Amino acid sequence: MAYSVYTDVASEFKSVTFSSTTAVTDSEVTEFISQIDAWIDGILYSKYETPITGTESLKILKMLSIGLTVQRLIPILRVKTGSEGLDQETQSVVTRATDILKEIKSNNIVLSDATARTTNQGFKSFTNDNSDTIDYTFKSGTDQW
Repeated sequence: MAYSVYTDVASEFKSVTFSSTTAVTDSEVTEFISQIDAWIDGILYSKYETPITGTESLKILKMLSIGLTVQRLIPILRVKTGSEGLDQETQSVVTRATDILKEIKSNNIVLSDATARTTNQGFKSFTNDNSDTIDYTFKSGTDQW
């Protein structure tokens, strides 16, 4: 299931069109969307049943899918068309999308109508749940076991 579609991504560009005869084709854009959506599902798989189907959750994932696909297309369009007119900010989109996905995984953002994955999660662990904030350093001369 795609979180966004070709027309969503195409509408983000000011004066770029995609068709079967352009430098980047409409079917390539659709394939990029598919790849980005699979990446999103891979990140969220440990927390939610994927693909996510909840109406409200899909709004968030659609935003991420569009932004990440646009970010992937901009450098390709620059190379294939030689156009420097593609002035959209790309790095902030990736950073923001990655941050949002991390927030979803750490329960700071909840996909309210997505089905939570509850099986095969193993034991609950403080260290596992807080792995982004724990400093893993060994100290010499002390018993740490």
